Amino acid sequence: MSEKNYIVFNIDEKILRTGGCPGFLMEAQAHGEDEYVIEGKADDAVDKIEIEEFDVFGNPSKVKIKKKTEVELDAEKPVELPESKRRAVITKEKYQNLLDRLKKLDEQYEDLLKRIAELEKQ
Repeated sequence: MSEKNYIVFNIDEKILRTGGCPGFLMEAQAHGEDEYVIEGKADDAVDKIEIEEFDVFGNPSKVKIKKKTEVELDAEKPVELPESKRRAVITKEKYQNLLDRLKKLDEQYEDLLKRIAELEKQ
């Protein structure tokens, strides 16, 4: 049994998974109706699938592995968040202070509910 490299992709020409498996398990790598598998090697970071032809059932029948263009590579880069949108760094002391304040607010809320209940009884 020889190992075969596979590429799993979808109809949107997106590479979903790559890997290797025994040849008789190639078709099993596509999970569900929306996934297709071809033999080959690809790196989803720099490669893409291009569907050239479909069979009579609408399944890809002729597929090419191509390199992504610079524009495509740039579009996939993560967006750099401005400093104001980044996660805050907080000390344990400040975190505990926030927890204490939340607990106090919760107690005040409970007191208000009790007062409202008493007023409604009158």
